[in-house]
Amino acid sequence: MLWRLWSPAYDDKAHVARIKEMLAQPGAIEASLAYYRAMFNPRKFDPALRDVKVRLDRRTPVQARVLCEDMRGQLLEAQRDLFQGPYEWKLVEGAGHFLHREKPDEVNRLILEWLGKGQ
Repeated sequence: MLWRLWSPAYDDKAHVARIKEMLAQPGAIEASLAYYRAMFNPRKFDPALRDVKVRLDRRTPVQARVLCEDMRGQLLEAQRDLFQGPYEWKLVEGAGHFLHREKPDEVNRLILEWLGKGQ
């Protein structure tokens, strides 16, 4: 369902089958969901990860190019203040949530273009 919702034009049955196979392994669904539960419910946060959380709450000190799909584009300008170094974002037109799988040539081109700037 998420693939249809997040990337309606993306159809990779073999990839989705591999994900379903992986999630069928004992404990896989619980572990996958635990990440989101801990992120949105502070009572489920693992205290052993406190130092990691502190570091994640800091502004990113390095330059960044963020690639995204159409539905998140409006959020990216608002996230500029999360970065200290040079920051830019680009839309990957026609891609959904899985843009690296849907438009690999375009994503690779944009990454190589960014790296080639040598900032």
